[in-house]
Amino acid sequence: MKIILATRSCPQPILPAALFFCAVAAPCLGETPHAFYSDVVRSAEGRAMPGASVLVYKAWTKEKAKLYKSPDTEQPNPVITDKTGRFHFHVAGGDYDLHVSAGVVKYALTDVTIVNTFAPQTIQSATKTPPLTLVERAKKTHGGNTAMLFNRPGSTDGNNPPAPYRIIVNKGACGWALTFNVDWDEIDKKWTKRDISNRTMFLRINGETHALEYGNDFRTSAAPPVMETVFRLTPRGNFWVKSQEGINGVSMVVRDNVVVNGNKATLRTGDVVVLDPANPFSIIAPRKHADLNPVVVRAVDPEDPSRVHVQVAGMARVNTVHTRKDVGPVFVAGDRLVTEGKDSLRAKVASKDVDPRAVLGRMQGEYNGFIMIIP
Repeated sequence: MKIILATRSCPQPILPAALFFCAVAAPCLGETPHAFYSDVVRSAEGRAMPGASVLVYKAWTKEKAKLYKSPDTEQPNPVITDKTGRFHFHVAGGDYDLHVSAGVVKYALTDVTIVNTFAPQTIQSATKTPPLTLVERAKKTHGGNTAMLFNRPGSTDGNNPPAPYRIIVNKGACGWALTFNVDWDEIDKKWTKRDISNRTMFLRINGETHALEYGNDFRTSAAPPVMETVFRLTPRGNFWVKSQEGINGVSMVVRDNVVVNGNKATLRTGDVVVLDPANPFSIIAPRKHADLNPVVVRAVDPEDPSRVHVQVAGMARVNTVHTRKDVGPVFVAGDRLVTEGKDSLRAKVASKDVDPRAVLGRMQGEYNGFIMIIP
């Protein structure tokens, strides 16, 4: 696909000799029935080439194009560059071959698209899938009020056909949305089936609340997709984040200062540590049972192990002292978790009189052999 929506062109060919085109801005000439093209022929050293011949053919033919000096006055073809190396012409919008000759140097720029931006444009693709689709309706529709669909020209991977990128404007919650691999049905108020197997996402301005929102679907096989808003920033500046059914949540990067029994600890996902009150953005091992400000290790930076991602909200897999048989007799959903004790990187169910600042989160249940929490 090739699209040029401008009254100027900047072709940069790989030349067999010492010339190249350098485009310069063309003045706006007002409404015209033709497209306007203007360039400068220069040598490889950047010197303007006066007297160069530019012969314009209809693309892939030997049929000379009809050129105009102005909207109503024809001009000869080929065009000769002036003393500054510049040439320009008016021509009907379309694809053209430009054959340049300057002394012994001869070469061609093929399939150059020149567009009249004052006329309606038809954008075509080499594939059967349109690269750009515009739809506009006065009423709510199943396919969106205004939608622009994009593909990746020249791509051969699974993200190209059909177009997975969409900009949609609707009258409901998806007032303005940039989406990947998902569409919105205004009438049924639901997300429609995705086209490819990848995870879906949206970034939108909610048309009802005017909040900035981000959401996605961690289920990569469900159809229609199950979309969840996981981030919201309201016009009044209120910030809101939620977790999904998965290992998701809000994380922060901290410095690893965890020492257990006098030795530097090797952290792993699910370990329970606490924020160091003496060193901002650092973590240490718990100093007691129900220590304050506990967090869960999400991941260790593979390139810099001193940098650790810890989860402060959302759902997480947490290493605890409990086992499967404890579900029911020892704890139930909703029970609070706290640090087990000094130098322990595990959590356990809290007593009733624990300090709220020491609560890591609440038990939700068991998930793939791990305990889940929601702060």
